[in-house]
Amino acid sequence: MSDRTKPKRGTSNAAAQARRRLEAENRAKNKAAANTPEAIQADKDRAVGDLVGKYAAGASGLVDKLYAPGSMGRVDESRSGEITGILDQLSAVRDTYGIPGKNRSAELSANLNSLKSQSEGYTSEEYQGLREQQRRGTESAYNTQNAAVNRSIVRNRLTGSQAALMKDKAQRDRAEAQGRNEQDLMIRGADEKYRRTGEYGSTLRGVEDTEYNRMRETSSDYADRLERARDDELKRRLINLGQVGAEKAGQVGTYFGAINLGETRDANRRNEELSRDIYGLTRRGRDRSTTSQTTPSGSFDYNTYFDKVKGIVGGGQ
Repeated sequence: MSDRTKPKRGTSNAAAQARRRLEAENRAKNKAAANTPEAIQADKDRAVGDLVGKYAAGASGLVDKLYAPGSMGRVDESRSGEITGILDQLSAVRDTYGIPGKNRSAELSANLNSLKSQSEGYTSEEYQGLREQQRRGTESAYNTQNAAVNRSIVRNRLTGSQAALMKDKAQRDRAEAQGRNEQDLMIRGADEKYRRTGEYGSTLRGVEDTEYNRMRETSSDYADRLERARDDELKRRLINLGQVGAEKAGQVGTYFGAINLGETRDANRRNEELSRDIYGLTRRGRDRSTTSQTTPSGSFDYNTYFDKVKGIVGGGQ
């Protein structure tokens, strides 16, 4: 071979590398194609076909006809607009009264504020009024006592120190009465503050108890109604799951029943063919036995019989 016709080693190596690279790319493409969802599903379909035989398509068609999804009916699982509206109303009421004191009326708030301010005891105006009332009482008592002293002095014709003592006693009685009045006023103020504080506290507790009970009732009403709605929805979902299960059971039974029906029909046909062939073989054997002894038994060709059976059985598989 001349130098011009002899392939160069470098060219041969490059071609081999290109071929190997192309083969690797093709293998990668084939592997990727085999891993697609469509290819995987096709492999599964072929495996199912190999398992159940040639009647898979017919069985699937019968299943689709008799037990298509939803064929046994479904109940509506969604929440009705009426129930949604009721829950929205209860939720709004719960939010309104969810925080005690949040939506307290202006009139009630004003009354509570008034009681709170009164719980500090008498105001300065009230103290002034009470003092004035006591002063008038004290002055009235002093004037009465002083008039009686003057009459006694006139009647008894008292003068000097005796008259002065009687006048002084009336003055002391008035001063003592004024001191007792101030002390009584302080005691009355403390008692009144205690009474008013108790009244404010009792009223406030009553208001807060009412608000708390309302909050608890509105929250409970919403929670109870929501729980009933969810229980009803769960029951409907369980009904639908039962329907799905019944459809699946019907699909499985119909599918394998149809396959069994086809296989049984084929088996019956093969049995009929086998019976006819057995009858034909035995008849030909009897016919030959009347003319010549061609088999060891003189009546039946077993080799021909078993070859025929193998052909029928093997062909039906």
